[in-house]
Amino acid sequence: MVRAAGRWCVVTQPPPGTTAPVTLVWQIDGSVARELVRVPRAGDMMNRSGSMHLARRSDGRAIGLVVDGQSTADRPSPVRWVLPIDLETSQMGDPEPVGYADLAGRTLDGCTDDVIGWVLDASLPMSSVRLRLPQTTSNIHSVYARLRLTTTRACVERVSGQLDNQSPEHAAMLTRPGASRATAAAHPGDVMATAFAAQSRLPLRCAVTK
Repeated sequence: MVRAAGRWCVVTQPPPGTTAPVTLVWQIDGSVARELVRVPRAGDMMNRSGSMHLARRSDGRAIGLVVDGQSTADRPSPVRWVLPIDLETSQMGDPEPVGYADLAGRTLDGCTDDVIGWVLDASLPMSSVRLRLPQTTSNIHSVYARLRLTTTRACVERVSGQLDNQSPEHAAMLTRPGASRATAAAHPGDVMATAFAAQSRLPLRCAVTK
């Protein structure tokens, strides 16, 4: 499910009894669902239908059906593809490769306005993300991120996950007056992070360092 142009879009399997191998993309406006497009599927994609999900174009012009395809001779990880779908005309564009599913060969920077790409939520392949703060360092594990992908670049808009140290004292080191209002990036390339610790949701604004 993804929200684009003020509406939710969802992807489903065809109803029972449908013989054609297709994936349905719907646009939801209030209480009304309208079929946006039917995407034909190749036979080998039937077994990977669970990996299909939607992304949105960061400039708001389209949504994309995301699917993990075949691996390559260079790496066992599958290549991720996006099929563009125009929201106004329901026309489908040419599939675009956006790199390996495990982000191999990509350096994850914070997103800036010059990166126009496909926005999707996904688990990060790395086991944890390190936070460096004036008073302490911590790790966030079970990391989930909002990524922006192009054919050549990858950046991150937001991350969330569990703080490794769940003590109230450690969580208090990540708070400061006004921290709850840190809901938007103040500088280009800043990344919004949410750390869950001590039954609290801690909003953070971070800069990506190498």
